[in-house]
Amino acid sequence: MDSSRLEIPLNRKKFLLRGGLFTALALAGVWLLLSYAPVQTFLTPWVVQVIAGVLVFVFGILAMNDLQKGMGNPIGLVITPEGIIDHSSNLGVGLIRWKEIRQLRIDTSRSNKHILVEVAKPKDLQKKARNPLQQNLMNTNLKLYGTPIVIQTDYLTIPTTELLQLLEERLHPPRKRS
Repeated sequence: MDSSRLEIPLNRKKFLLRGGLFTALALAGVWLLLSYAPVQTFLTPWVVQVIAGVLVFVFGILAMNDLQKGMGNPIGLVITPEGIIDHSSNLGVGLIRWKEIRQLRIDTSRSNKHILVEVAKPKDLQKKARNPLQQNLMNTNLKLYGTPIVIQTDYLTIPTTELLQLLEERLHPPRKRS
């Protein structure tokens, strides 16, 4: 088994494309806020301005996040001899040690493929969350998938099956014969 550190980068093109889409939606919110709100007759202008403000805020933050990842050379997943560090989403809780992982499997029940990392003590891992939103997302993953850790493989530069095989090799290294 190779005991070196392996870094798997994110797909920059996908982040730039998604960031461009979010930018367009944020600009649509600006147009709604500045041009359409005063002249429309369906709702009062302040309701449309509040909706437009929320659009600009949410999609602006998403656009900045994705464009920042797309412009740089971000690392999506780090595989070390000690464990894995997931940066493929905003749910990363830091190092997940190999001894904490019970099983790895692919979920294809939705349109995107994910690698589910089943851990021995999910509640202990949830305590590592940086903020209440992250803890809530981990709790949602626990309810949906049965584990708080879900690696999004759509934005990584390695196919899902190859990544699963690589992780399985690191989780269960072959024994040396003497």
